[in-house]
Parts: sequence; structure tokens; C-alpha cells
Amino acid sequence: MPLPTPAQTFDRIERAHAAWKRGAATIAVANVTSQGTSRARFRLDLDGTGGVTLRLQVPPQGANDATDQTYRLKDGTLTAVDARNGETLSRPAPSAGPLGLRLINALGGVDESIAFLLTSAGRERYLKPMRALGGWKTIAHGLERRTSTAGKSSLTRLDLDGTGRLTGLHLAFPGSRLDWTIAYGPAQLFAVARGLKRVENFTVRPRPPHYADPKAKAVVEGMLRAGGGLTSAIVRIDGAATLWVGGRRVRYEDGGTGFAYDGQSLTIVTPGAAYQGASKRSAVIDLVAQTLGKVDPLARSILVRTPPYLALFPSDARVRVVGTMASAGQPCDVVAVDAPRFRASLFVSKITHLPLSIETEALGATGSSLSRTTRTLSWSSVDSPLPNALFSLRLRVGQRVLPLPAVTRTALPTAP
Repeated sequence: MPLPTPAQTFDRIERAHAAWKRGAATIAVANVTSQGTSRARFRLDLDGTGGVTLRLQVPPQGANDATDQTYRLKDGTLTAVDARNGETLSRPAPSAGPLGLRLINALGGVDESIAFLLTSAGRERYLKPMRALGGWKTIAHGLERRTSTAGKSSLTRLDLDGTGRLTGLHLAFPGSRLDWTIAYGPAQLFAVARGLKRVENFTVRPRPPHYADPKAKAVVEGMLRAGGGLTSAIVRIDGAATLWVGGRRVRYEDGGTGFAYDGQSLTIVTPGAAYQGASKRSAVIDLVAQTLGKVDPLARSILVRTPPYLALFPSDARVRVVGTMASAGQPCDVVAVDAPRFRASLFVSKITHLPLSIETEALGATGSSLSRTTRTLSWSSVDSPLPNALFSLRLRVGQRVLPLPAVTRTALPTAP
């Protein structure tokens, strides 16, 4: 039997994927450029009843740690699990339209290999320009095209299974290479394990710094756990500002300005007026920043539920414990951080594992000191219930109360 023409093979690929409504695909992606190599692994499950599950496994890349997240879209609900952080979330998602497009819209985008498997538009992005090229050769299990320019060779190869589905895409050009490897099998059921922490957004974990020894690692990770798991506290900051934390409730005051959020309603007080209204937690930082001009970095961490002062430990930093000293009557480990752009020194309580003082020094390109800041933190009522009365702002007599402004920009991070 003669081999099909390239045009017939391209048509076969589209028909096979358009008909694929049930089963699983495991995809390994490797992208090599002059900037380095990035890799990822995905698993896509179609249950045949209108549900789709996507698992993303990405090794450590750049400043970010490894990722292992699974997303399930079914009946207008997106459910997700972060296996590395032990977190889960659930939110409404599009319920009308093609399943693949709904998943892409719910996630804000997916890898091109996933879009290829799920949507005709994703396949057309690759197959349409390939069809227009000449020089294709039909091989036993797909198509191949080889070219040579100025003594440099290029290869494009499409590997197919017996039904016409793509099992491999290989694009090799001078200085770059893209490889997809795809294996198919039966779909698996998705279930959320017990004991996961429910969150609004997954925690982004940067790659850890270089710890000088196990003690440095234990002290820093203990501090991050204590801050990240904080349920309630009153924090006096630099002897001037105060932060109250209690579950979903957050209040911050510095002089005559501040804000209070009870999980549903946000109040912001400025020197001139007060603003009040319903707000999602995700919008609080932007509203406070555009109204008051800044957001305290500790309050920011509490609002987005990330460990306080995580930014002081980038992947290119070296971290040491250089001694033990007392601060505010508590024994502390003294942690030194050396990074290309800054140096820092932290006094971490041996009792609460929370930072009591932080000194940071910004460095120039040659390592010279540009500026130095010191922050002191006095913690009380840690993980103890706080009354609701502590989360109300005091308004001045006659002070105007206006509706919250519309969110007009994304608040930029404040230096630690």
C-alpha cells in the first residue's frame, strides 16, 4: 500500500485529534535556546463527559522552585491542587463554549502542546505554516522535512500513532530545538485529597537560597513557617505603626492613616477622608496602594498569604547563622544574608521563630553600599484569638466617608 501524501497526513492529524474526546495524554516538553534549556511535563485527562484535568509538573527554573499543580474543569467549576504546597482552591469558571477553550480561559493560558491537543486553533498554529512548506517526506510513522542553509541543517519531524494522533513534534534549527513527546492511555479519575489547605491563590515558592549549613536552613525555614502559618497577632512596627491579624481580618494603622479589612468590607482612612465598601481580598492591596500611596510589606505578605520577608532569601543569596544574641528580652539566632544586590541581618526569636529586627543594606553594581534601613517588630497575642473590636478603624468626628475608588492599577511591591 502506498504511503499517504503529506497533505493527506496533515488532514489525518486534524481528524484524529478532533475525534479525541476521551482518554489521557502525557506530554514531555523540552525547549533548548541560546538562553538555556527549559523542561516541563503535563498530563491531560478527558473523561468523555465534559470534564478535563490538566497536571503541570515543572522542574526548578530561574528563581522559582519546582511546580506540581493539577487543575480540574467540570460543570462551570475549576478545582485545583498544589501537591508541593499542600493547597487546594475552587472557583467559578466558564461553562459555555468548547471544553478546551474554557480550560485555557480559566487558566489564563496553557502550554502550546496542550493547546494543540485541545483546540483546532492550537493545531492550526503549527500545522498551517507547515502545510505551506515544500520538501516534506512521508515516513513510516509520520512526516519529515530536512533543509540545509549555509552548511547548517534543520529538521522538522512529526511522529504519529496508528490513529493519526501526534506522538512527537521535533523542530531542530541552528541554535534552538523544541521537542514534544506524547504518550496516550486511559483517563484517570481526579479527587482532592483530605487535609489540604484551602486558599484563594496558590503560594509561589521561589528556589531556596544557598544555606551555609543545616542550622541556617532550619532557622530560616522555621521563620518562614511561623510567619506563613500565622493565624493571629498584634505587631508593633518600628514603634510607630501597628498591624492586627486575625484569620481573614487585617487592620493596619500608622499615625492618622490606615485600613481595616474584615474579609468582606474594606475601610481606608487618609488624612482627608475615609473610604468604605465591599472588596475582594485580592483587590485590597491595589485599593490601599492607590489610596494611601504604599502598602507596608508585612501587611502585604499577610494579605496575599505568603511568608513575611520571603523576598530576603532569593536563590542567589548565601545564608548563615553568625551567632546568638538577645533582642527585646528574647534569645535570637542572628542570620546573615549576602546577595548580589543587598545584604541583610535578621534577629530571629528562638521562642516564636519570628523576626524581631531586620537590617537591610542595598548594594550598587560594584558592591558599594547605597542605603541602609532597619525595622523592628514587636509581636504579641501570637496565634491567640483577637476580639472583633480590634479590627475597626476610628474615624474622626465629621470625617467624610466615601465609596471605595475603582481599582486603576496594580500595586507594585514595597521593598522589605
